[in-house]
Amino acid sequence: MNEPFQVRLRSTTCLLVSLLGVCILAPAGAQQASRPAKPPGAQGTAKQDPWATPQWFDSVTLYFTARDNKGKRVNDLIQDDFRVSEDGRVQKPAFFSANIEDPVVLGVLVDVSRTPFVARPAAKEELAAEFFRAALKRGDTAFVAAFNEKVSLLTDFTDDPTQLGRAVSNAMAMNRYGVRPLFQVIEWACTKLWERPGRRALVVLTAGGDTDFPYTYPEFRRRVLDTLAAAQRNNTVVHLVGVLGQIKGPRAPLVPFGTKEIQGTYLNENLLDPTGGRAIGLFRPDDLRPALLDIAEEIRYGYTLRYYPTNRAADGGHRKVKIETSRRGVTLRARTGYYAPKG
Repeated sequence: MNEPFQVRLRSTTCLLVSLLGVCILAPAGAQQASRPAKPPGAQGTAKQDPWATPQWFDSVTLYFTARDNKGKRVNDLIQDDFRVSEDGRVQKPAFFSANIEDPVVLGVLVDVSRTPFVARPAAKEELAAEFFRAALKRGDTAFVAAFNEKVSLLTDFTDDPTQLGRAVSNAMAMNRYGVRPLFQVIEWACTKLWERPGRRALVVLTAGGDTDFPYTYPEFRRRVLDTLAAAQRNNTVVHLVGVLGQIKGPRAPLVPFGTKEIQGTYLNENLLDPTGGRAIGLFRPDDLRPALLDIAEEIRYGYTLRYYPTNRAADGGHRKVKIETSRRGVTLRARTGYYAPKG
């Protein structure tokens, strides 16, 4: 059996914080945190580099899901039910579909800095394969990587759910320990996902937050913003699924992890939600299956909307996007912004 491809992440003294949750991810190359992920392999003429040519700035694609106040998926909305604005200016949709028309490109990251998944009945190869079968359709692909201070690419892009499930199961059985540079790993995965066009999603199975350094709250906030920029530049939805050994207080949507209780909520609201993703906390081993299948549904089903932005400036700036529905009692989950190319 071949050894997995490994990438050693750069050491840092102010990286990530604690975090729990769920997310879909993909790795590709460690880079400076201050410069979010750029498409790999972009070389040669300017036309080959999406960040360097105004021609890339064609349309903006929004993938989003809709749920009612009971959490059930809503799939009967039409284009007239939506309103899209960019930096406060209403945009005219050029394309709408009640399905995800583009292929799904999925990344799954498994934290091996601790061993939260070992000997858990739900965390088996069959469950992982079930997740991939539920998340992917014909033409979709995914990769699986394990991480601590290094990222090990266990399975590169493939459409084989059995192979992917086996890779996740093998990762869950690893016992490597080490630090957990979570933000770097997410940025690396977003770059990896850029290798293929489509709806990019990243799912992170983690036992907690970053353990690589003592940090201050301002540093934590900066790292969150840098990682969010990487995800939005690469149009990647990030989900986090958290398995935590110490659970304090009552059952809550997010369990505090790390040294500050605010971190879990802050990450969900300022990193995951702006990408269109979310965090799911696990309170017992049997929670893993419904969490993964819930995320699979988020990945596979949803709406697609494209528009030509009224602001055509290729200035590399951030654009704030908001999509709303006139249907009462329905909540939309979509990314909240993107970065224009730099011409």
